[in-house]
Amino acid sequence: KRRHLDWNVDEVKRARVPVIKIKSKTVDFDITAHRRNGVRNSALLRAYLEQDPELRWLSISVKSWSKRCGMNGSMGYITSYGFNIMTIYFLLQKKILKFVDPDSCCASTIDPLPRGMPLHAPKDPERIGQLLIEFLEFYRYDFNIEYDVVTLSRESRTTKEALNWTKTAEDMKIINAEKVAYRFCIEDPYEINLNVGRNVTPFKLDMMKKTFEKGIDTGMGLIQFPPAPAAQATAIPSAELQ
Repeated sequence: KRRHLDWNVDEVKRARVPVIKIKSKTVDFDITAHRRNGVRNSALLRAYLEQDPELRWLSISVKSWSKRCGMNGSMGYITSYGFNIMTIYFLLQKKILKFVDPDSCCASTIDPLPRGMPLHAPKDPERIGQLLIEFLEFYRYDFNIEYDVVTLSRESRTTKEALNWTKTAEDMKIINAEKVAYRFCIEDPYEINLNVGRNVTPFKLDMMKKTFEKGIDTGMGLIQFPPAPAAQATAIPSAELQ
């Protein structure tokens, strides 16, 4: 661990890839290197959210909620990247976004400095709030956790059996001293045979379900948005955690 002025720098130990976490008083972010798929992942998510830029508020809200719940972390439940995939998959099932072929995002053609996408206050905050509730309801009650896979790799339904992400495969991983669970499955669109939800054990899955239920039942709290130009600040409902 190193301290540089107001920035705390920590190495994430036992991570699947080298990661450094940077924390300051105003912003937290991670740094990794030599990860071509990381560039493609970001480009793919951008391609989806460019269809409806205001939906970035939904992604931000889900990420904020998951962190406050303690469900977001590389060694915990699901990473921010995993929650982003979950958000896009949910919007695809709702027919709000159109499918983007992952192969359309080629690392060699991606601009190293993509143009900025200003984040303005949402014009319809109630819509974002409603989608956040529906996101929780979808993964608690509609999505078939036992059989299906959250994926952006193809438009058609993907099952655990199709990817051989079964209880038998999980048991074989344990025999080989690999800590990989297939209870909640999120397929990485670029890395073969990578379950982004591999840290979700049976116990954690039960906790996730209860957390989704609590987010729904508490009726949501308030997420503050920055004021739009020449307008007052607005707010939308968000999940209360306490």
